[in-house]
Amino acid sequence: MKKKIYAAICVLSLTFCLGMHTLADTNKDRKITVTNTKNNTDGISDAIAKQSDFNFTYLPNKLYKVYCKVGFLTNIQLQPGEEITFVGGGDTTRWIVDKGLSGFGVNKRYHLYIKPLCNKITTNLVINTNLHIYNLQLISGDFFSPVISFIYPAEDGVGFITNDLDEMDSLENGSSKKYNRNYKILKTAIFNNPSWKPVAVYDDGKKTYIEMPKSMLNSEAPVLFIKNDGLLMMVNYRVKDNMYIVDRLFDEAEMKNGKERIIIKRGQ
Repeated sequence: MKKKIYAAICVLSLTFCLGMHTLADTNKDRKITVTNTKNNTDGISDAIAKQSDFNFTYLPNKLYKVYCKVGFLTNIQLQPGEEITFVGGGDTTRWIVDKGLSGFGVNKRYHLYIKPLCNKITTNLVINTNLHIYNLQLISGDFFSPVISFIYPAEDGVGFITNDLDEMDSLENGSSKKYNRNYKILKTAIFNNPSWKPVAVYDDGKKTYIEMPKSMLNSEAPVLFIKNDGLLMMVNYRVKDNMYIVDRLFDEAEMKNGKERIIIKRGQ
């Protein structure tokens, strides 16, 4: 009888320990999932506003917050030439998703129109096209994002590699006295100190040069924007090795790579 009781106690103890181990693993996995998702989710503050259109910088594994409102349509504009192959939502009962086309030929563009049927609900939406996959977090509340679209710096040639070495040679061989180095490189948060933070910024009166650390060559390069009247705007620039070359001067610019941001300001 004592052996049976002892065996039962051992079984219960083992079951309890296994249960605690499983619970610990679950809590660890939950923490990793929540942290990774939070760090890779872009909201409206991460987008570039153009009138009522909010442009997100596209990355395939990013999650983008889209705010919706009962009685209103939110327009998701895809890239011209993209063909939708699949649309799936977590909650297909309380959300209406429809699609439409605008433009002709090379300007033909698909749109998804999203409308919630209830307030204070959320779900996710996955859009597959022949070119991209979009992961959206839909949030229904008391305001909405009228238009959502995406920019594709790596595809649009906003930042491209140049083989024109003459420009770099003149920069490297020129006298440092002729360059204006009155620029401030600012972090946007106390914890935001990315490895790609520029090491120097200067201009020759016509062009601006942003010198990046050598380590950037082995990582994803940030995207450069110019701030104009409080709004971020795309700007054409060239990248050679670890140097960004912008064919203009600016008072303020912003470099972004996911949640990491650096502000560059020119002194007066």
